Amino acid sequence: MKNKSLIAVLAIVSCVAIMPTLSLYGQEVSTMIGGELTPDISWHIDNGTLHIRGKGVVPSTMFGARSAWNDHRKLFHSVVIEDGITAVGKNVFVGYKNITSLTIAGSVKEIDISAFNSCPNLSVVEAKGATPPDIALATFYKLKFKKARLIVPAGTKATYEDDALWNRFSKIEESAQPAFAQPAPAKTLAQPCTINLRRPSNFIGGGVSIRVFLNGVEQEKLKNASTVVMTTDLDKNVLYLQQGKKTPVAARRFDATAGGEIRIEYSHINGAMKILDENSE
Repeated sequence: MKNKSLIAVLAIVSCVAIMPTLSLYGQEVSTMIGGELTPDISWHIDNGTLHIRGKGVVPSTMFGARSAWNDHRKLFHSVVIEDGITAVGKNVFVGYKNITSLTIAGSVKEIDISAFNSCPNLSVVEAKGATPPDIALATFYKLKFKKARLIVPAGTKATYEDDALWNRFSKIEESAQPAFAQPAPAKTLAQPCTINLRRPSNFIGGGVSIRVFLNGVEQEKLKNASTVVMTTDLDKNVLYLQQGKKTPVAARRFDATAGGEIRIEYSHINGAMKILDENSE
């Protein structure tokens, strides 16, 4: 009988030891949970916040349920993408109803399609970069843009308001903190750069022509299975696509190489652009 009681006590103690949080005299005591996402990127949950840190791109997942932290999703309500992360892949947080706030480091250049798809309670997004990260129309699919707040660095509100994808946030506020990094000024190249924007053939929206704007200047329309060739004499460039008169489709920022050539592919299936020559970014 004594042995059975001892076993029961040990079992209870073991269960308490592996719990991520425990109550001690009415106070919550936090135990960090985390792991390695890639050889260069790690994650951990601490006091209700999921931190993603390291260098490089947070890899895409098939669905949010396959993310490394999925089994612990109830333990956090905030996500902080720390300095050093350059991009967030597809579907990483699909369906995370627990997330209420998101902080994006200034080093993040791109947030892929459906990264924060169906996160209905996401109400505060803070972007720390002077230049808005590239996003697609479906990056924040189902987000309540009329209610959510977008917090941007001091002096950059106009930049985010001028971005046709980020300005869907009705409430854009400036923080007291300056931008992580000021955008480099555009320079005139000694030789123009050629840009090839290609749209593969597909049945979804095949008959819809897309309006193309390079640095604010409208170009030839992009049709199904066609290519638009453009030239630029600026180092820093913005390629923006629009369907009809108002609907934003996708935006891409990139650095041009003097006398070089950059190939970009647009998919109407997911409404996103991809630079095929990644080394030219």
